[in-house]
Amino acid sequence: MWKGLSRVSPKIVVIEFNPLIPFDTRYINLPGENHGNSALSLKELADEKGYIIVEGLWCNLILVRRDVATWAGLREKGLQAIRDQNDLPRFFFGFDGTLVKHPSWLRAAGISELFILPWGNCVIQQPLTRIFRFYADRLAVRRCFVLRCVLCLPDCAAHSSSSGCI
Repeated sequence: MWKGLSRVSPKIVVIEFNPLIPFDTRYINLPGENHGNSALSLKELADEKGYIIVEGLWCNLILVRRDVATWAGLREKGLQAIRDQNDLPRFFFGFDGTLVKHPSWLRAAGISELFILPWGNCVIQQPLTRIFRFYADRLAVRRCFVLRCVLCLPDCAAHSSSSGCI
């Protein structure tokens, strides 16, 4: 919404961001979705519009127009200075397709198939079952094995190591 605002240039803008999106991630909420924008994307938009970040709260950035900030002697504050996000949970996929959450006390305890999400205290399981998670260099071998097993062919195990299958 702020991006489309061009006729008005307020001195101060307070804008909400999604605090669950890490500060080093660019994410712009698409129209009709309710995901929220990342702080980094809002900071970049603020730069384009001539604003600086002077403070931040849990999920809000306080921006001041650059000319007003200079006049008032306000200094720009970096996103990491607003809130240290080094210990926030990060979700990413490994090379084999496994969803990984870091840091995770469950993973440290040897439980890698369940996650506690940081919102709502819900528990989810891996989005892909273990048989469909593999490193890409073994793609042809796995695809052959899975297809033969799904089709209930009797020689499934014998061909599982064949590299010529697709």
